[in-house]
Amino acid sequence: MYNIVFLDRDTLAPQVRLRRPAFAHDYAEYPRTRPEQVVERLAGASIAITNKVRLGADVLEQLPDLELVAVAATGSDCIDKTACKRLGMRCATSAACGQHRAGTHLRADPGPAPQHRR
Repeated sequence: MYNIVFLDRDTLAPQVRLRRPAFAHDYAEYPRTRPEQVVERLAGASIAITNKVRLGADVLEQLPDLELVAVAATGSDCIDKTACKRLGMRCATSAACGQHRAGTHLRADPGPAPQHRR
């Protein structure tokens, strides 16, 4: 069974609904996580979800059960991807992040799309 931990749920808007995975898992989420709490909260976790919490090599090396780091954003600057690769961990970002805002902007500005010339 997978153990999933979301380190900083309150960094996402409250209206954002998170679908739970269809596979068997335990799930814990924290509103926010301070740097000194990261290793303790992720101990035994197989999947970490974060938006802004930094996961550097120093932290990742202490988490032998971690298989996947999922970033709840499009950017992943807070994750040491080189360390993830070296340790055999996968790292994924949210491709859908920001679509709501972009859609709102497009509806607010219904003018024609600019034509690009080559």
